[in-house]
Amino acid sequence: MKDGIDCMTESALNLTVSTTTSAMKKPLEVLRLYAEHDYTLNGVLASRAARDPGRPFMRFRDRQWSWGEFALKAEAAARVLAARGIAKGDRVGVMARNCDGHVVMLFALARLGAIMVPVNPEFGVEEAKYVLHHAEVSAVAATTDTLEVARKAAAGLKNPAWFLMLDAAATDAPLLDDLLNSAKADLPATVDADATCLIVYTSGTTGFPKGAMHSQRSFVTGGEAFVQRVYLQDDDRVMVVLPMFHINAMFYSVAGTLAAGASMIIIPKFSASTFWQTAVDTGATEVNIIEAIGSILRARPRSEFRPDHKITKVYGVRASMDETFKNEFKI
Repeated sequence: MKDGIDCMTESALNLTVSTTTSAMKKPLEVLRLYAEHDYTLNGVLASRAARDPGRPFMRFRDRQWSWGEFALKAEAAARVLAARGIAKGDRVGVMARNCDGHVVMLFALARLGAIMVPVNPEFGVEEAKYVLHHAEVSAVAATTDTLEVARKAAAGLKNPAWFLMLDAAATDAPLLDDLLNSAKADLPATVDADATCLIVYTSGTTGFPKGAMHSQRSFVTGGEAFVQRVYLQDDDRVMVVLPMFHINAMFYSVAGTLAAGASMIIIPKFSASTFWQTAVDTGATEVNIIEAIGSILRARPRSEFRPDHKITKVYGVRASMDETFKNEFKI
């Protein structure tokens, strides 16, 4: 690992930020657990999977994948997409609540040098239409609760988009998992680390949303920086409650898990009433939040709090909530 690490000095990465980190591996120690890679998503995935393919990588509801199992699934999904004509530079929308399909599609598209365009699943037709048309998507991966809006939003594209389902097959939109064993398409020999892998649309508060383009290298180095930011460990279990159409969940939770070789637990949507119970049930050790979530958790009845949770790190706690999370939530 060279390019990204050179952007951060070794002294900065090895900084002991508090006495609680003294027993942890330092950031460079975590990153150096794995073989060097080429800063593509597939390269980093292979690097992490090679250390121990059986280690847990991702859990969603009752489904769980090891690093080795996920690597095989991502490659099979890439062949599915290639068989449907997706190639380098093509854009594919993903309109769904948090699910394992987001991560599969991200890695499968990156393997082809193609680009994922995550879309807010709460968007109405006009909002989704702007994103899908502006990005000029070739296909859309949807779920049963977003398919109708996504279809209407994609109507009228210069080159009609085809649809793929992430949770259940529709009449004329196959389920991705049903196609994994049948795809025989070849994959490109190499992919450029500087190829765009994500286009994340801004909120558009002062005008139309802008499509921010992120390279594979940018995604990987963002994850490495997050390892340093929260001292993410290779045995951490990252609970993903923020939406995957947003940069926080993708560049910190997903990319951080990838960089650290950790594991992630994907939660469809944040729920204040079940937050602590979910943390206990999943054994989560790290979670990212925003200020609104912190305020909500602080205001919730303490009867919902589970003191036996294992969370040791939270990213996104504001100064005004610091004492609550430290003294009441024991983080």
